[in-house]
Amino acid sequence: MNYEARMFGGEERLALAGEGEKQSRRKWWIIAGVVALVVIVAAYFAFSTLDLATDSLDFGDVAQGSVPWPLWIPQMLCGIGGALFALCLVDDLVVHLSGGMPSYRRAAEASALERAGEEL
Repeated sequence: MNYEARMFGGEERLALAGEGEKQSRRKWWIIAGVVALVVIVAAYFAFSTLDLATDSLDFGDVAQGSVPWPLWIPQMLCGIGGALFALCLVDDLVVHLSGGMPSYRRAAEASALERAGEEL
């Protein structure tokens, strides 16, 4: 059970001595599972979008409108972006599994420090 004490606009979290290892291990597995699930979803998105782009290239699809732009170009860029996102998530998953601090936690702590600096 966490208790929060708010003093002078800041936040302090106090944890009881009895909690910790069991809950933190469970939280570690939950985060690992969620990040792994998001990796799977992002990889599927990238694969599907790149497959759509290759189909558009094979069929010669063009955009409807005054400029017949080949559709495979923006679709390919979207698929490459999804693949890069999946790769970044795999990196964060490996860092998390090895006990390091993933990029999303570093960003959250940096923004918390910025908010704390603004309050002073």
